[in-house]
Amino acid sequence: MTKVKKCCRNCGSTNIKIDAWAEWNEETQEYELSQTFDDAFCEDCEETGSFEDEDIPAETPKPSSVGSDSSNSSDDPVSG
Repeated sequence: MTKVKKCCRNCGSTNIKIDAWAEWNEETQEYELSQTFDDAFCEDCEETGSFEDEDIPAETPKPSSVGSDSSNSSDDPVSG
């Protein structure tokens, strides 16, 4: 699944808020989000309206270097 970030169409900021409803859950004693709406507000430029999704590039895993360091080998006659 591709991850996305929500961006303001006017200034590109991701500092946006959306309208939503929350309901109280007596069992967990917390509010739970029950519905979100399309209307949004940008905290940076104060633009209202809808916003766009921008894909977040997937991180490429770095190759593992475990076991590639031969300088700490116990078979080394110099160290021991």
